[in-house]
Amino acid sequence: MSEGSFRFKVDAAPRIHVKIRSGDITVRASEDGTVAVDLDGSSEVVDETTVEAISDSVTIRTRSHKQRWFSRSMDIDIAAPSGSSVRIHLASGDVNLHVPLKFLEINAASGDVVVGEEVGEAQIKVGSGDVFVAKVDDCSIRTASGGIEVGEAVGIVIVKTASGDIKIRKASGRDVQLTSMSGDITVGLVQGLKIDARVSAKSGVFSNEITPSAMEKTSRMSLVIKSFSGDVRLRSPW
Repeated sequence: MSEGSFRFKVDAAPRIHVKIRSGDITVRASEDGTVAVDLDGSSEVVDETTVEAISDSVTIRTRSHKQRWFSRSMDIDIAAPSGSSVRIHLASGDVNLHVPLKFLEINAASGDVVVGEEVGEAQIKVGSGDVFVAKVDDCSIRTASGGIEVGEAVGIVIVKTASGDIKIRKASGRDVQLTSMSGDITVGLVQGLKIDARVSAKSGVFSNEITPSAMEKTSRMSLVIKSFSGDVRLRSPW
């Protein structure tokens, strides 16, 4: 096993790009306007990984993916300022983010994703794994196999999964599109919305638990739900 540590002074909102084959990635908040990167894993992978900063961008990249390395991994711990933009590309590994971000992109073949702080825009694509996002403005989240849960969504929401449940605990944006081939869909809708809803449930139970309200409708939402095998439930936020 081998380790590596790097520290860079950065602008208030740097861009961070990570591209590795296998390993867990953690991003947390830094306190002093720096980006700190710690590598921990197979010595071959650590030695062939470059960490460099150019202007307000920090790049972490493994230079080679030789066949003999396929079973070897490297974990990365990153401390970054709030408001950073983060792009992550990996084949296998869990991603945990605990810092408010301006922009987030994740492309992973296998692994769970947890986004514990607010994100301005999120684009997440996972082949196999569960995804949780605490709060987001606009998002596009797709999985082939795995559940998707969003705590609060205030903008455009596009969520699709081939196999897994979808939960949007609190939705208040203007455009919500949810599709599941196999799995239940549950949406918490705030009051004060005029909702244009189109719900298609091929196999499963549809339930609408929203209580009509005399509150003035000040915003409009387009809600499109497609479920091919699973229940669909509309309810109040929880």
